[in-house]
Amino acid sequence: MPFAFTDTKDAFAKIPSVKKNFIDRQRNLWLISAQGLSLTSFGYDNYSNVTLEPNEETRSVVALADSTLLAGSVSGMVAKYTSDGRLCGYFRPIGDAHKTSLSLSPTPVLFSDKVYALYADRDNNVWMGTKGDGLYMLDTEGNITHYSRRTGNCGLDCDTIYSISHDPQGYLCIGTYGAGLFISEPSTDGSYTFRRVKNYPTERYKYIRRVLRNNEGDYLISTTEGLITFKGDFSNPDEIVFTESVPVSNSDSSLRTANVMQTLSLSNGNTLIATQGGDVQLVESTSLTDGPLRFSSLSDPDLAAVLSRSNVLSMTEDSKGNVFFVRESDIVAYLNGSHSILVLGPNNLGGTFEFTEAMPSIGPDGCIYFAAVGGVVKVNPEDLNRQPYSPNIVFTGMHVKGNQYEDFIHNPSNIELESDRRDFSISFAALDYSGNGHIEYAYRLAPEENWNYLGNNNSLQITNLKPGITRLYIKSTNSDGTWADNERYIDILVHPTFWESPWSKILIIIVVFVLGYFFVSFYIANRKNRMMKQVRKREREFFINASHRLRTPLTLIGSPVVEVLNTEDLSDTGRQHLEKVSRSANSMLDIVNMMLLTEFENSDVVSDDSIPWLSAAELSSAKEAMEAQRGDDENNKGPRDKEITILIVEDNNDLRHFLRDILSSQYNIITAVNGKDGLEKAEKEQPDFIITDVTMPEMDGLAMVHQIKERKKLSHIPIIILSAKASMEDRMEGLKAGIEDYITKPFSATFLRQRIANIISQRRLLQQAYFEQLGTEMQKADLPTTGDNTAAPAAGNQAPVRQEYRLDAPQIIEADQVMMEKLMKFIEERIGDETLRIEEMADAMSMGRTVFYGKIKAIVGMSPSDFLRRLRMQRAEELITRSKMNFSQIAFSVGFSDPKYFTKCFKKETGMTPSEYRHKKQEEQNAKG
Repeated sequence: MPFAFTDTKDAFAKIPSVKKNFIDRQRNLWLISAQGLSLTSFGYDNYSNVTLEPNEETRSVVALADSTLLAGSVSGMVAKYTSDGRLCGYFRPIGDAHKTSLSLSPTPVLFSDKVYALYADRDNNVWMGTKGDGLYMLDTEGNITHYSRRTGNCGLDCDTIYSISHDPQGYLCIGTYGAGLFISEPSTDGSYTFRRVKNYPTERYKYIRRVLRNNEGDYLISTTEGLITFKGDFSNPDEIVFTESVPVSNSDSSLRTANVMQTLSLSNGNTLIATQGGDVQLVESTSLTDGPLRFSSLSDPDLAAVLSRSNVLSMTEDSKGNVFFVRESDIVAYLNGSHSILVLGPNNLGGTFEFTEAMPSIGPDGCIYFAAVGGVVKVNPEDLNRQPYSPNIVFTGMHVKGNQYEDFIHNPSNIELESDRRDFSISFAALDYSGNGHIEYAYRLAPEENWNYLGNNNSLQITNLKPGITRLYIKSTNSDGTWADNERYIDILVHPTFWESPWSKILIIIVVFVLGYFFVSFYIANRKNRMMKQVRKREREFFINASHRLRTPLTLIGSPVVEVLNTEDLSDTGRQHLEKVSRSANSMLDIVNMMLLTEFENSDVVSDDSIPWLSAAELSSAKEAMEAQRGDDENNKGPRDKEITILIVEDNNDLRHFLRDILSSQYNIITAVNGKDGLEKAEKEQPDFIITDVTMPEMDGLAMVHQIKERKKLSHIPIIILSAKASMEDRMEGLKAGIEDYITKPFSATFLRQRIANIISQRRLLQQAYFEQLGTEMQKADLPTTGDNTAAPAAGNQAPVRQEYRLDAPQIIEADQVMMEKLMKFIEERIGDETLRIEEMADAMSMGRTVFYGKIKAIVGMSPSDFLRRLRMQRAEELITRSKMNFSQIAFSVGFSDPKYFTKCFKKETGMTPSEYRHKKQEEQNAKG
């Protein structure tokens, strides 16, 4: 048949004559005429369309067992078609409210409100769900039953029906868009009564899109807020247990979005989930009712890439396992046998269609019906077995730094670039001239295996390409959107810079070798030097440790001998023998000291961390200590004072027993075997004095001293360190910790006793001075006024000024000063209270009675009760002298309830009665004028 070719740009412009023609491998016809080059594409169309009404949205479709087709529209029409697509008519109900039957109208007529669901049950009844008018059932006799909120006691209290499903038990599951899930089973007369499901979470999941029963009999409910699943083998709907699956933030195994469009149970046992804007996911969980379910991406990355470009509205599977994904403008077919992807678009559907969310329906002949705007598209899966067209790919251009690369030739197999041109863009094209469709591209850079998808972009920007040869692979879809087996590659050679070349590597190796040689030489020399220093250090440590180990035995030799010589009656021969022992011990100490001194004088290392532990001055000091030990001064034994308790902390049993023996005659002695034991006994016993060694197990002496000085209730205790460590550094460390003296071993027992006695005596002098200072402060305090009994102002007519108590004694530490100021204020407030007890004073200072007793005794040298009595007597003396109060008033004001007892105590304290004391003071004042 003759055919006149026209120009697509001008429908009336005919192509008058054809000079040459050519048919390419895509079956496109190329024509050369006087008007130029023209292209004619011959599309292939193996699909048929069923027209409903132009611009009318088909919202539901179902293929019946008799091969007829029903289609429902948004406007409310229901059309019936034969298997070959001929219109039978439009549903039109006839009859009254009690009995309604069906007739077919040859012209369009409305059946009800929007028809959103069509479903044929196992008994061939047709169910029609509407958006606003409830549910209709058309039985095989042509009778229509209407279920809605307005029709009576059917129990269906929502008229928006989106999904209908029937199971083998006879239950009918209704998914509503606004009231959740309803279930019904038929009664004996064939009618249905619906009811809500008791355990269904209606408040959250009330908007249902689809209710699907899978091949295992379980149910999947697609809602706008997530996926609901439950077992289908229930006997009582109220006992159904629902499983919820929703998106979880930062989780790759949950739903991508909450709005589930549809689920699909595949014949291979897998389940697919399509979500709005979230692509299609695969259910990983083996059981759909043990939730929440786990999801994953599709295993085929090409399919996932194709589906990700547009929302999947619905899905279905044919009898051969081919899966169809309905999108807004095309249908993606995933062929089970070849795992290839076929996009059914305008080229092969015979036109452009806008598909709807309606569930596809499969007819008895295996054909699939897809709802669209204006009608229904019928697809026969048998026509999908042909191989899709695979277009060739060519490389069309290249830009470097924004400019066209001048050395680029059309469709090269390789490109060579200088080192400064490794950032560039390259363009390409797939030769598919069928038109109407779109072509997409993907690339990968070897050796990578994963493809990167570019969409419709036919150019690629490459930056910072490594030197050497890189192979770039490109593949594409055809114009139908089907990925083709058309990989094309191009080799890109990038020349290296000097620093990327082999010469630079050789140079670096040489430099590294030279540097390594010098480094190793330096390391060996430095290591040798460190080893020599370590050897010398260990030599010094050996002599020092030997000295320290010898000093304690020398102490146990020399000190007991001197003690025996000083205290025992000996025969002349015995005394001569012991004096030889003493001289030998002194000689041994001299040898040890000279050995250490010689060692350090011969040391050729002088640095801060290699200072000898013994200087000449220190050796002289140690020698003087031994000379003192040789003396025999019995007058320095010190006073006997059994009220003083001394804690001796020493890990050497013999030395600890020796110290106990030489001190027990004068003081109460308690002992501890290490610093930890000493700290515990100091806490418990509250000693008046502590003697400790330094080097001990568990806790050394300095650590114990630091903890004692940091504790408020122990910080006042004087401490002497006895140690074999004789360096100035060790002594300074002890003095910084707050000790009273640091005595090196060996030591003179006489010297130690005298040093303890001196420290105790000094403490008592300080206590007396401190108490006198407190008394002075008490005298400066304001006296209570009692009318006429108030004394005249002091000289100069100035009233006495009240001052805070401040301590000037240098041996009182800051914490004790604060405590005494607080205590004096407390006593000032309560001095007239005859019920004041020591326990109250201790509580006011936040101390126990024992600790408080020890503190006061250590600071002022007397017990708390004596201290309080002395303060009261001082206040009484001041009142007698400066006021005209009678003696009973004075007694009461200083805490005595019995004036006679007050007079007795006052006379005991001052040697005079209150009247004699006042008379004496008045005479002294008169004598001063």
